[in-house]
Amino acid sequence: MKRRAIFAVLLLLGIVASGAVAPAAVDLSTGIRYVIPSGTLDDCGTKAKAALNKYLQNPTESASGSHEYVGTGPIGGTGQSAGAAAGTIHCFPLGKGYAVTFTCAVETPNNPYDASTLCLDLAHNFSGKDEKPLPTPTPVVAPKGCNTQSLAGDWQSDNDSSLSMKMDPNGGIEASDGVSGNWALSGLTATITYYGNHTEKLSSDGKHLSGQYNLTRKC
Repeated sequence: MKRRAIFAVLLLLGIVASGAVAPAAVDLSTGIRYVIPSGTLDDCGTKAKAALNKYLQNPTESASGSHEYVGTGPIGGTGQSAGAAAGTIHCFPLGKGYAVTFTCAVETPNNPYDASTLCLDLAHNFSGKDEKPLPTPTPVVAPKGCNTQSLAGDWQSDNDSSLSMKMDPNGGIEASDGVSGNWALSGLTATITYYGNHTEKLSSDGKHLSGQYNLTRKC
């Protein structure tokens, strides 16, 4: 496997490992290659960053002078890292022009598209060809009230009356002290990222979290 493919996979695995709510695999696509007979590496870099910015986030050069550009995202779904994706576009000098390759990695099953679909759109955007809109995730609808499928809702600390947390359906936390965090749920085991990562146990009625932070959901 070429270095750029390894880079994309390692980058994506780092995102996935940060707290997916369900077992995830990585789908890899590599092999798309264009030869541009005339042009500079700077031209290639401009097109590469524009393509990555269209479908991913924060396109950057992996190392100064490498002419390898990387983007990640989009993030969505239930839990902090569901829906992770990564793409690399690498420019190489070739004659009076350059060659450019595309590598993509996508977390499955949390994405509604695969790595080949993402890479094809990146390549088509780069070359000015027609692009097909990527499928979008089904909007997350949190179950209402206390439940064991989601932590979405308003929580109050059992030990500190000044501490409350609002947890959203996408895995985000906004605490009453102004600190933001994340949550993930697997079965009845919750991971709360708030001043570090903490494991909590969700009660069978979905109303209580016990562990480092003992919380009760308002429902």
